[in-house]
Amino acid sequence: MKTIIPVCCILLMLFSCSGKRRMSHADMMKDAPQWVQQPPTHPAYYHGVGMATKTTHQDYRERARQNALSDLAAGISVNISSQSVLNQFEFDNVHSEFFRDNIRVSTQQFLEGYEIAGSWENDVQYWVYYRLSRSVFEQIKQERVNRALSQALSRLQEADELTQRGRKSDALGFSVKALEDIRDFMGEELLVERGGTKRPFAALFATDLTDKLRDIEIVFSEEIARVKPGRDQLHSIDVTLRDSSGRTLSGMPVTVRYSWLPGQVIEVNTDASGRFTLYLQGIKPGRRSEQVSCRVNFQSIVRNNTSELSVQRLLGAYSASEFILPVEIVPPVFSVDIESQSLGSGSYTAKVRDEFTRLLNTNGIEVRRDIRGQQIDYRMHVMLEKTGVSQSGNRFTADIKKDIVVTDSDGKTAYRHIGSQTTGLGSSHDAAVEDALKSMEAQIRITIFHEMMNEIF
Repeated sequence: MKTIIPVCCILLMLFSCSGKRRMSHADMMKDAPQWVQQPPTHPAYYHGVGMATKTTHQDYRERARQNALSDLAAGISVNISSQSVLNQFEFDNVHSEFFRDNIRVSTQQFLEGYEIAGSWENDVQYWVYYRLSRSVFEQIKQERVNRALSQALSRLQEADELTQRGRKSDALGFSVKALEDIRDFMGEELLVERGGTKRPFAALFATDLTDKLRDIEIVFSEEIARVKPGRDQLHSIDVTLRDSSGRTLSGMPVTVRYSWLPGQVIEVNTDASGRFTLYLQGIKPGRRSEQVSCRVNFQSIVRNNTSELSVQRLLGAYSASEFILPVEIVPPVFSVDIESQSLGSGSYTAKVRDEFTRLLNTNGIEVRRDIRGQQIDYRMHVMLEKTGVSQSGNRFTADIKKDIVVTDSDGKTAYRHIGSQTTGLGSSHDAAVEDALKSMEAQIRITIFHEMMNEIF
């Protein structure tokens, strides 16, 4: 396939060839200063050189300036001290690189004391050169470090005062803000004076935060919650948050997890008296024990007090202690009453009773006879009625209707299954009834029982 060159392009090329020879790169750069041709390396300075191509649509001088400042910031070494906040929190290489990049960005945002050391341009390019005295940079940085540390220490002091007033949530918020104050210097060895000696701020902060979190205690109104499953069985537990001095802690966010509801997290806040109430619902029979776990939601406090991603990542490793409430499951008690009409032999009803009893026992439910003095939580009444028998040759057909009603201890209906019919086939009347009962047992096992359990529990 041949390439077709437009006539206008051919004319333009002919015109160019007949005109002045196009300027080479070497010709463009022949008058460039040394700092353009080779990056400066004076040991007393940090250097930044930036270039932008001249256009009619953009401010090339500003773009060159920004490129030079970026180059200047990139040349400032980013070393993470062994006594820094980052090392105190023991981050891996991936996280450390994230924070190095964050520090480089912060360095560019807060560059001070630099000076323009030169600019140069030709027909198509504009160059600018900035330099920053290393000693001036260190002096300015130390002043900023001192201001940040002073602000952070003031926050920690305020956090201690709030702790003494029982305002633990606010105190933890001030601790978060203290770390935010020094976010631009997390890789530095930050030293503060305590008791006449210099201590790393990182160790001081970590110890202070750990102590505040460990000082929180979650107390349940019962040592063991004994819960009997049931639709209307509502078991409530009062929960109190307090510190080691017995002060109750208001406004504390808490996460609650129920072992019988995996994947679900309930978030609550303590009221003005440092309390909240748990409602133990949704427990199914079949297991002997469950548990409730509660923990102060420190990450919620972090998110509410800083939007700085670097601070959130660092504090993501911190959590408050978990407190466990054991839950003992008390089996609910059923009675099973089977009544029949027109079925004759009592063995038929006994089979249905045995099937219900087996299913209830398998699912952690106790079955007792309904006699005076017995505690019965749910009464099941099953009415079986033979509604028709027919014969066709040597084959008999029997239809049995079943009504199932379960009432609670207050006499309220908890489950109702009325009027369904089962058909059986056999070579005799009894065989047809027997077949209908077997089909009924299968229906109870596969459908009705699970429907009843879901509705009651």
